[in-house]
Amino acid sequence: MRSAAQDWDRFVIAPPCRVPTISDVFTAPLPHLAAFDRLLLRALALAARTKVLSVAGTDHIAAGRDPFIAVLNHTTRQEALLVPPLLMLLRSGRRIHFVAD
Repeated sequence: MRSAAQDWDRFVIAPPCRVPTISDVFTAPLPHLAAFDRLLLRALALAARTKVLSVAGTDHIAAGRDPFIAVLNHTTRQEALLVPPLLMLLRSGRRIHFVAD
């Protein structure tokens, strides 16, 4: 039987997930966005690929798992601006309504 601490570790210590590939960025379905928004999101996601090393816990932000709280551990200001578009891309274009830094 697992202890409560072991169950908590399962949520706190998540292995890093890969950053979306260029193919993922261009082929991701974004039905919730207008054409210009899709273009802007894809451009920001491409820029983010060069700065963001990994994203962990993406299974917890799936569109069907709303609401959620995202905790960003970033080292530069650029990452603070580039991670939300990556999260939106991973959520099929569903908006993130509030991010606190």
